[in-house]
Amino acid sequence: MLRLNIIIVSICVSVAFGQEWHEGKGIVTMGEYSTLAEARKLALSYARTNAIEQVGLKITGASAMVQKEDARDYFNNFIKFTQTKTNGRIVEEEILSDGIVNQKTADGLSVTFYQILINALVKLETGEPDPEFRLSLSLNEDSYQNDEDMVIELSATKECYVTIFNLYSNDSLLVIFPNEILNDNHLKAGAILQIPPEEANWKMPVGLANDSLDFDQEVIYVVATKENVPFGVSESVEREGLIAQSGALLAVNRWLIEIETSGRTEVNKFYDIWK
Repeated sequence: MLRLNIIIVSICVSVAFGQEWHEGKGIVTMGEYSTLAEARKLALSYARTNAIEQVGLKITGASAMVQKEDARDYFNNFIKFTQTKTNGRIVEEEILSDGIVNQKTADGLSVTFYQILINALVKLETGEPDPEFRLSLSLNEDSYQNDEDMVIELSATKECYVTIFNLYSNDSLLVIFPNEILNDNHLKAGAILQIPPEEANWKMPVGLANDSLDFDQEVIYVVATKENVPFGVSESVEREGLIAQSGALLAVNRWLIEIETSGRTEVNKFYDIWK
């Protein structure tokens, strides 16, 4: 988990509500996952995908989002859902049922599932992607020791405005740029943006989410927009103000859905953290 030596802001995004909701179901067989929390996260991600498919929108490009074979399934699925190329995004959801389900098979065996049923509001994307609008993202390392400093380098093929998120394995997120120290997120075509800048007096050390972990995996996720469309924030808060799993996904989707696909592009990069 990146620990910026600055005050971090929590997310507050305005919502345009619609009228049509669609149900989605996610089922995960227990025993495949070590904890209830992991099973629930994956079941919720499946339910969201299922809800989008109920609208008649096909999920495509998901396999391209898995960048490391040893990544945890539930985390990869969260990232895939956030960045999968569809023409619809979930912007609101209600949990209709959530918990363990026990069923008997035809031969009398008992099988335990984690099942989530949601009601989801899906908004359609507008416009077509611009194939000439691309981002390049690199980190100074692919794998970090706890408390080692991260440096991000970013470039774009067209003039744009960039927002950099840190997505955590517990499905929360942090906006790391723009921030209170460096708030000019304009990037010229072909220029290289470095975060933190070489002359900066602040750093970005990575860190494990808690002392019980020996290893974790996180993602740097970048969105570039042709127009300056800030990701809405509320008052400044400490790290405890990070939004949780469903809040993170829905907040990003509500923001992106208001920007035509021709006016934005995205890129992400996984990295490992070791104790």
